[in-house]
Amino acid sequence: MKCRKGFEDTDDYLLTLKLQIEPHFYLNCLNFIYNMIDLKQYSQASLMAAMTAGYMRYLFNNERNLVYLWEELEHIEHYLKIQKLRFGQAFEYYLEQDDESREVKIPPLIIQTFVENSVKYAMSFDDRLMLTVTVYSENINNQDYASICIMDNGPGFSAELLKKLENTDTYAENENNHIGISNAIKRLKFTYNSLAKIHFYNSPLNGAVVEIHIPSDGHAQRRNVHEYADS
Repeated sequence: MKCRKGFEDTDDYLLTLKLQIEPHFYLNCLNFIYNMIDLKQYSQASLMAAMTAGYMRYLFNNERNLVYLWEELEHIEHYLKIQKLRFGQAFEYYLEQDDESREVKIPPLIIQTFVENSVKYAMSFDDRLMLTVTVYSENINNQDYASICIMDNGPGFSAELLKKLENTDTYAENENNHIGISNAIKRLKFTYNSLAKIHFYNSPLNGAVVEIHIPSDGHAQRRNVHEYADS
């Protein structure tokens, strides 16, 4: 019975973190579609509806604790296309993934958290926002990883926030202002123990950079139910 309780706690914890997604996004999408139809921009409204449906389907039909990286990237592309329709020439994005990393598994919506942060904090109609998401395989200290880099050309992280993020464990436990970041850190630790790595820094060319390194055999490395039951 103790073992079963550990399993339920694991799933409940991950589900709670996954559900803490900004709800206004859905309503905004519906409002954009309505405005496009009102302006007789039917082709754009149709595309926005299709991208929104794909985006929401991934959220509400996905009850797995781990998904393939290619699925997560497909979901990210739906989100980025929605933002492109919304902001037009003020927003550009580049998305790339190598073949070797496609089948690596990752907690859903981890990448989404940081992509949304870039749009939220770096978007400015005075300058075009360029958002880049690249996923590639690499070997670090004889361990195979899928490395994910999210980078924008916005103002970057504040010095205060970067200082806090130097110790991600402490940040995740104590931060109340940037819930999305702290939840992502918790989920990575919860899923991979100390095997997953995450780094935050500012690019020399301006802009925030988030690097996430996921062990390629991460699915097998996930903490098992007995470990939780005994903790």
